[in-house]
Order: sequence, then C-alpha cells, then structure tokens
Amino acid sequence: YGKYFTRDQIAELIRNIEGNKIVKEYLRSLNFSIQQESEYGDFLTVIAPLSVWQTNLKTNFFEFRHDSLGTVYRAESHYELPDHVHQHVIDLFNINDLPVEVFGSPVKYSFDQVPSTSASKNSEDVSYGDGYITPDSLYSYYHLKPSLGNNMTTQAAIETSGQILSTYDLNDFQEYYELPTQRLSRSVGRHVTASPCPSVNDCAEANLDFQYLMAVGRHVLTTSIYFEFRGWLPIIQNLTSWNNPPKVISISYGSDETYMPSSYLQTWNTLAMQLGVMGTTLVVASGDDGASGYYTRYTKVCTYGPTFPATS
Repeated sequence: YGKYFTRDQIAELIRNIEGNKIVKEYLRSLNFSIQQESEYGDFLTVIAPLSVWQTNLKTNFFEFRHDSLGTVYRAESHYELPDHVHQHVIDLFNINDLPVEVFGSPVKYSFDQVPSTSASKNSEDVSYGDGYITPDSLYSYYHLKPSLGNNMTTQAAIETSGQILSTYDLNDFQEYYELPTQRLSRSVGRHVTASPCPSVNDCAEANLDFQYLMAVGRHVLTTSIYFEFRGWLPIIQNLTSWNNPPKVISISYGSDETYMPSSYLQTWNTLAMQLGVMGTTLVVASGDDGASGYYTRYTKVCTYGPTFPATS
C-alpha cells in the first residue's frame, strides 16, 4: 500500500525518445515552430502560418466564430501525415476538433430560511426536516467517520469559469456547523478571496466544493487549484506534471462528450491513469441534470447527454 510511481518512473515506461526526435525533425524541416514541449516530450505545442498547415497536411482550413475565443480555424475532417511520422503521433489536437466548452453554472435556488444545525443530528434521513444537505446528513447517509481525517494526506478541488473561493465564507460555514476550523493549505492559480462572497454567481460552485470537501475530509491538507478553461487536456497535462499531486482531486465541472473526438478522450484517460499510479484519485461530479445532460435545461427534450470527464 502506498508504493506509487514517481513522475520519472512513469516517463521511463512510456517515453518515446526516437518518436519524439522523428516528429521534431519533420516539423522543423517544414518551418513549423515548436513553441513548447512537455517535460518528457509526449506533447508538442506547434505554430505556423495557416498556409504551412494547409500545404503540409494536405487539407483546407475554414474560419469559424467562437463565442468566447473569437475567430478560430479548423480543418476539414481529412488530413495527412507521412507514414514515418504518423506512427508516432496519436493525434493533432485543435486541427479539426472544435473548442471544448465547459458547462455553465450550477442550478441555484433561493431559500427563505437557513438550514437548522440541530435537525440533522443523528438523522438517518438524508432529506431531513427542512430538506437541506448538511455535513451531518452526509456522515449519516454514507456512514462516514469524520474523525478519521488527518494531515498526513492531501486533497484538492479544481475550479474554473471565473469561480472564486471565499475563505471568509468557508470559516463561516465551519463555525455554523460546529466543524473544526481548518484553513486552506495552498492556492494554485489564485481566485481565492478572504472577503465575503460578492455574488452567488461568483462563488457558488467554489464555495460549495470546498465547504463540503473539507467538512468530509477533516484535517486533510487542502489545495485550491484554478484553471482558465481551455479544454480538459491542458488541465490533466498540468496535473500529471506535478511531482507530488494531491491524493484526491475533486472536479465539479463537465463538458458535452458528444462533440469530443475519441483520441481526445483516450489521451485524457491515459493521463488520468498516470495520475492513478502516482497515487491520485480523481472524483468527478456526474452533473446537475441527470442522464439527459445540461442542454435539457433549455431544450426540454429528454435525450442522452453524456458529460465528460465523469464518463471517463
């Protein structure tokens, strides 16, 4: 138990030094510019004029208008790579796959009364009394022992979409439910404030994540991780680059899997497995809208809408 792989040990197992060299030589011979290379050479970020891409991939690019990204260019479905290069490449991302969008904010309801702390004591019913889900109702329903948490391990939650964690509200929550006072251990990417939440739209998701994560995982060293959303691959790439990632990472966001190419999903899954052998457990929310998915909120059409990365 607890004998996990280090990042270097994983790299020794999966590193393709020869393939990396072949791909880079090919790119440089055609005037592609390699802007960034991951630590172990498994990802390359490349830029070039549109004409260079079209000529060498033997495809045509078209201009699209994206609501948040502005103008984006994507190729038609078919493109070509030489055989000696293709055998070392899983996919060229951002060539013909459209930008991945993260779903909007969670459903929020306003209640006239605050939940009672006493109504949930020793309750066996998760929907006790006034209908709120409190720390005590979670302990009871899932048979948890909150005293088991300790600072020998680590946990984190990932936030995006402009969400801000209010440590003021976190302290308020802990005092109200008579929980041990616990501070955030670390913040990556900022988006944390010591002031009260300025608006429910700014903090609802982040506050909910950390208030309940820390209520269930008491005394565990907790990190807030914020990413500006540019797709799911950059997030998992970043996490796998950590030498000592948190042992549990919670994700409460998702995207429509329907429009994501299989190579994108498989690459994410492969990197998630790398986190697993490093000792990290990923916990992803299945969404707020059931099997029909996020868009049912607006279309009112009952269909199947898989939400990634919960479907990973």
